[in-house]
Amino acid sequence: MSNLHIGNIDLNDCKNFQFLYGSQLYGTLFGIYGKFNTTSVDNAYHIKHIEFKTVNYKGILDINISDIKRPVSMDYQPPQDPNANEDAPLPPIQKVLVFLLEVQALKDRDLDIQFMNFIDENGGDANGITVNQNNFLHIDRRLKKMHENGEALKNNIFDTEFYYREGMLQDGEAYTTVDHAPDTLSSSPASLFMSHSGGICPRGTVKIR
Repeated sequence: MSNLHIGNIDLNDCKNFQFLYGSQLYGTLFGIYGKFNTTSVDNAYHIKHIEFKTVNYKGILDINISDIKRPVSMDYQPPQDPNANEDAPLPPIQKVLVFLLEVQALKDRDLDIQFMNFIDENGGDANGITVNQNNFLHIDRRLKKMHENGEALKNNIFDTEFYYREGMLQDGEAYTTVDHAPDTLSSSPASLFMSHSGGICPRGTVKIR
């Protein structure tokens, strides 16, 4: 079976923040962590809520979460083991819980922790949202422009993730934009796992244990 570059989370651990995703933007290395409030039933979990937290490790600009969308549940068909017999059945289909998460530099934080409830909202029922062991949780990260009005340069800070800067502009010229928008969500989670993201690292995946 093809190797996936993933981490692991333990949904029996409701006390600690667990690593979900890491990247580097504007020269800042940062990680996003989640603390899960769950109940376990057989080989499944009911997620009641998640607390998301950003940790900035190194760099001059803070990166923080600006928005989290309601998660989308998708099916993922793992590839066949290349050493399996040709008549061997495919591995079982796995569920992928995909979170569309937006971050922004220089964002004023209202709270250090972003809270998402699943009891009767955000796709959950009275028990929350249900996932099984060996399912996946996937972060599909988006980046919001640094300055609220979308300017390239403001307060002597240039938005290098969205614009190129090459000396002085002539009258009527505008800064050239950087086209680095990641692919939108598709019906094939395999593309989310296996495609390489390029320099901005917009995706991360963990397996539920």
